[in-house]
Amino acid sequence: RGSKIQRIRPKPSNKHRAKHTMRLGLHLFALVGYFFIVPADADGLMDRLPNCDELVQKNECQNNPKKMMDDCPLACRKWQESRTKVEYAYVDEGQPSFFGLKAKNSTGSELNFEMFDGYLTIVANILKDCMPGQIEQILNAMEHLHGVWPYSLEVLVFPF
Repeated sequence: RGSKIQRIRPKPSNKHRAKHTMRLGLHLFALVGYFFIVPADADGLMDRLPNCDELVQKNECQNNPKKMMDDCPLACRKWQESRTKVEYAYVDEGQPSFFGLKAKNSTGSELNFEMFDGYLTIVANILKDCMPGQIEQILNAMEHLHGVWPYSLEVLVFPF
């Protein structure tokens, strides 16, 4: 036989409905106004909190990265970019290039960088004395990267 559907809450009155509709309207207005005020970058990242710059100054991007990437992704991206240094070296035609370099590997054999031509190559200098206990983690991460893209990526690590 059929089952009965039972109303648990009493049916709201028109006055009650109007009150909640007005409250909903106010919340939506505040929400829409909020999204117009908060800036977004070209990738569509948008900070959800109005005090993201203050949180960045308090090192929250570093101390609570997961929460900050949810709440303040644009501010944290700008913070990260301000900490990153990128250097470019342009090589004129006829000058020696990266692929003309040579180095000795861990066994002492000469390694010709010409073998890296055509690969995306990551070169990492690691201070082995300044990061006790972390060298193994870094090397494992590098090996993992190479394992993910073995036919397009090469990783060179120079410990010193």
